[in-house]
Amino acid sequence: MRHPIGALALVLTLTLQACLSSSLVLQVAPDGHGRAIITSRLYERQFRAFQELLAIAPSELKSAEDSLTPPTDQQLAALLGGPVKIEDTTLENTADGVVRTTVVSFADVTRLRLTFPPVLSVPGHAEFGAGTTESPVMTFSMRPHENGDRLLLVHMPETRMEGESQPHPPEPRNLRLEHKIKEAAKGMRVAFAVALDMPLLRTNAPARDGNRATILDIDVEGMIAGLSDEKMAHLAAAPTSVQELLWTIGDVGGGVTPADREIFLEFESPAPPPAAAAPQTTRPDTEIYLAPLTITDTRIDVGAPVNITNNPGYDNQPFFTPDGRAILFTSVRGGGTQTDIYRYDLAGATLSQVTRTPESEYSPTITPSGDLSVVRVELDPDATQRLWRFTSDGREPRLVLETVKPVGYHAWSDDHTVALYVLGRPATLQVADTRAGTTRVVATNIARSLQPVPGGHTISFVQRDGVGADAALTINELNPVTGDVRTLTRALPGGDEADVAWTPDGTLLMARGEVLYAWRRGEAAWRPVAALDRLGLRRVSRLAVNPAGDRIAFVAQP
Repeated sequence: MRHPIGALALVLTLTLQACLSSSLVLQVAPDGHGRAIITSRLYERQFRAFQELLAIAPSELKSAEDSLTPPTDQQLAALLGGPVKIEDTTLENTADGVVRTTVVSFADVTRLRLTFPPVLSVPGHAEFGAGTTESPVMTFSMRPHENGDRLLLVHMPETRMEGESQPHPPEPRNLRLEHKIKEAAKGMRVAFAVALDMPLLRTNAPARDGNRATILDIDVEGMIAGLSDEKMAHLAAAPTSVQELLWTIGDVGGGVTPADREIFLEFESPAPPPAAAAPQTTRPDTEIYLAPLTITDTRIDVGAPVNITNNPGYDNQPFFTPDGRAILFTSVRGGGTQTDIYRYDLAGATLSQVTRTPESEYSPTITPSGDLSVVRVELDPDATQRLWRFTSDGREPRLVLETVKPVGYHAWSDDHTVALYVLGRPATLQVADTRAGTTRVVATNIARSLQPVPGGHTISFVQRDGVGADAALTINELNPVTGDVRTLTRALPGGDEADVAWTPDGTLLMARGEVLYAWRRGEAAWRPVAALDRLGLRRVSRLAVNPAGDRIAFVAQP
């Protein structure tokens, strides 16, 4: 049998990946560190067909689950061509096979040399080398752009192809073999993308979705299924390079392939880290008011509010505990400037102090594991603001993210994923993995309101377009896992902040001009629901709604 060459060799190489659908996404930060998310899907039926194709004895047949074993750091370092560390790997059983998802971190994307085709974490990984002078690899580099931006460059393989200049006459077709190959290839795709942890300005990648650029997406099943004799001959025509091979695949309908050998992703050069914001010595005199809330399909009613803080000075940032029994808030007491976290218990209308530290704590939140998390202004010359956690009763302070500063506000998505408002010019929205200690920027120039969206693990945030009172504010929804962002609605005009709160049924509330407004998905505009001035509330800013949806807290001037 003649040795296959050209794109046909790639097709057979992919088929020999054991009917695996593989996706690799590199998430890259401005300094080059990041993580790789590897998703490998093995189909049980197709895997059986693959083993039959190789004439494996029945006694030696393996299941898909037994074949998709956990990779090691060393294996993935060899496939990625650089030092990596496995952060997580999980195997999920599906109706038609198994899916393994592996997340690895790397310190510098420019040190990676990614094997081609990028099929990782697979049983019996096979490199594509047929008809080539050496095993092809993709490499990466970073350099400044002449306009002041920076470029992340993905270099496709330069490997030359060996082979005869003219294709051989086609051999007689083996219909049984072709059937087995097509059966083994069902559902098979090979995809590779690069996602920036900062806004993607421009790219020549063949496909783009927000900050994510798709470099390669080969539909192996469709490619093999559509091979006619003429196209088979075209595939075996011995292209002179891997790049020409990719053009050939695109010509025969094999999916998304790059037209250029060098793919660039342009992003704005990161600004130098801003100095940490100095602790406030003067704060507005605010109180927290608690009121009954009634929500029906047709209306929202707010009852008479009660001042629950009654303190001359700063009382702000209310947060209902997940059990709905108490409100946590930030307060300055005793005529000083240092803040602590306090707790108001609804049943007994009693107040207690939670943290007692020389530092200042802000933005109290309960983590998914039940701890108290806060933004802490530390006692150092720069008044560093970082994310800390305590026990629920204010003991055992522990630093959560050492390198992320200055943090202003935060919201938890799950037990190890947290969205952060990081101060700067402009302020950025960053998503942190507290287990790995890594962060990625998903939006810039945001306002302060970060809120978990009921019914899932998404976070709402406010995107600012412009500055000051003339800024246009848009409320967006972030999926912290995928980084996907979608627009929900424009915020009400008239301010440079848009403090919002979600009710359990998915209604969004916002105060503007002494009026409380509501919005629901599918509605074109905000609708007024309560005249706050008639309730004795002036200059309302922050809001919070309890988990049952029958209480609402307002921050207002006394």
